[in-house]
Amino acid sequence: MTDGENMTVDHPDWPTIRNGAFEIASARLQTRYDGIRNGIDGFRDQADTLVKEVFTKPPGSMNIAGALFDIAMIAVSFCIPEEALMAALIVEAVNSAREMSKIDFEAYEEMHKEFVANSIEEAVTHCTALTKDTAEKTAVAALQAKSAAVEKLNQALDEYITAHPTPLQATDQDYKALSDGLGFQEESAQAIEDELVNKIFPPFRFEVERITAQRHFFHDLDPQERFPFLIQSVAEQGTDPLAFLSLIGADHTEYDPYLEIYRNEGAASALSHWEQHDLGAGSEAP
Repeated sequence: MTDGENMTVDHPDWPTIRNGAFEIASARLQTRYDGIRNGIDGFRDQADTLVKEVFTKPPGSMNIAGALFDIAMIAVSFCIPEEALMAALIVEAVNSAREMSKIDFEAYEEMHKEFVANSIEEAVTHCTALTKDTAEKTAVAALQAKSAAVEKLNQALDEYITAHPTPLQATDQDYKALSDGLGFQEESAQAIEDELVNKIFPPFRFEVERITAQRHFFHDLDPQERFPFLIQSVAEQGTDPLAFLSLIGADHTEYDPYLEIYRNEGAASALSHWEQHDLGAGSEAP
């Protein structure tokens, strides 16, 4: 085309240039999918290791399906980078694919949301089965979302060049520039994998640790042992005791007066008041 002439969808060179940009953008979408697939597999392996390490006692009632549902939705959303949010057609296609997969994940969550593990083996087997299923289902959903995005690339490129007319040549440089313009930039699968694992593993670890903390607090500790645990193993280790109680679903009312003493006078004073209270010095904290 003539130097300085803006490219349009009607220009005879546009199909060639659009095809070049399509190949670049679709390859970059494949790279994202590869990173997601590897990230999901990496998450599964880390999750399986975690539950084998953390469950040292039967946890009883547990529900990790909800956490895995959230993780799957995050992973599917990773199919397009945040920079691609300007490509409305592609975002809409991916969101539609995501909503379709969401129905399946919701049914799976409902089926597995309540489970009682009466042994460590039952807990580990249950968790590893769910993480395996979630990894497989997420890989399929991510592939469907990626395919939906690829199907809309040509139309999105047409819209992009119409909204952003610019001189273009049939060169790799300009093909890459068009892909960049849609928000699909060059990335490594490893970087995407690492980013995804760092985003989805912490909430799973949080949920598993919540289950074990809840089991320990309510079932392993006698009532008179709970406040000392709250001070020595929670507050003194840098965790907000009220946040911990909220995490495990415990009523904080009983502990509030003693926590106030702890904040004002320190651990020794709070524990002393609690001990006197538990030994019958009075039914109310001073």
